[in-house]
Amino acid sequence: MCVCFLHLSPFAFSQSTSNHALLLGGKKDAARLEDDILSGLSECTIEAWIRWDAFNRFAQPWSFGTASSCIGLNTFSNSSDLQLFAYESTGALHIARAYQSVELHQWYHLAAVISKAEGLQLYMNGILIAKSQQGIREVGSIAGNGPANAGLSPWEQNGHFIGAMDELRIWNHARSPEQIRSGMLQQASGTEPGLKGLWNFDQTPPVISLIQPLRGRTPGATSHW
Repeated sequence: MCVCFLHLSPFAFSQSTSNHALLLGGKKDAARLEDDILSGLSECTIEAWIRWDAFNRFAQPWSFGTASSCIGLNTFSNSSDLQLFAYESTGALHIARAYQSVELHQWYHLAAVISKAEGLQLYMNGILIAKSQQGIREVGSIAGNGPANAGLSPWEQNGHFIGAMDELRIWNHARSPEQIRSGMLQQASGTEPGLKGLWNFDQTPPVISLIQPLRGRTPGATSHW
């Protein structure tokens, strides 16, 4: 089961002294986000606070798309190497990898900036740690059609993510380093310009099934569900 639990995080949000996160315990623990949320986007930024509690084989805290065309974040094999990747239906694979970048039981703010002009850029705690050297196709053409998952890889042979996640946001544009740094310690309201989706898990039920959709707060919405 997927559990939302109260934790004392090492980062302090300006609007709250405590908050909830999504705890994912491995096999069969995952949550469905909004499918096709990247549809029509030419570029995007995906950011979240993430904690690894174990290194599972190519486990992904989040993924968008299918096994034949997707965008995801994972650790390489069972290592602490972190990589942002885009896998195109043509077979082209773009990777931005940061070696030995993750320690277990530590919270990190990770921002994936994906654009046709700049390729893949991965920021940790507001600092650029990895970048691909190639441009890619538009985001919507890679991962605009298909499932969006927290904790689950499109490939069955890959492991499930073991850890926790909080304040997952999707923006419809490539965020600048300054925007990433200025916003990472703030709780988003859901009304920010360019915010495509928000999941802060504060209003989720204690148990979330594998197939139950989690509907994020989009601009102008009044509920997470």
